[in-house]
Amino acid sequence: SDDSINDLKLILDGKMVFENLVIDQEKRWDIITKLCAYNFSDSKDLINKEENKDIGDLGKKRAFAANVSLPDTTEKYKYWNMFVSEKQVESSAYLRYGMEGFFWHKQKDMLEPYVEKFFTNLKNIYETKDIHYSSHYSSILFPMTMNAKKTLIQTESFMNENKDLSKLC
Repeated sequence: SDDSINDLKLILDGKMVFENLVIDQEKRWDIITKLCAYNFSDSKDLINKEENKDIGDLGKKRAFAANVSLPDTTEKYKYWNMFVSEKQVESSAYLRYGMEGFFWHKQKDMLEPYVEKFFTNLKNIYETKDIHYSSHYSSILFPMTMNAKKTLIQTESFMNENKDLSKLC
């Protein structure tokens, strides 16, 4: 609900405090990413400010996840293409963080086209990427937040049509 999202912002700002709850760097990024996914008004600013505080490699990865979680169709398309591109510019670990920010139930309608894209790209991912990347793609980007019946039908169809994929678990 909107109240819950506003409460998250209050927690992030230290204006709502709970006994024995420490808001460490990881929790800060989790809150920011959720605020982004729910299209909180100053999401980009939150990301930029936090990234300036958390200047290490993990901060860059968490900022990437937060950016990917924003409900922007143009950006989602760009990020999806990063995940499925044969030419990989970023590290697998970096891309994995982005994958974790991609699917949000709140964005279900906007992300519907990516159910089909997931299955369209799955075989190529397993054929061109290493087992670690393939596993991350298939487990993190599996469209479980989408229409369960449709996803199940597509999963069964994919498995029946691609029995030769030995790496697929």
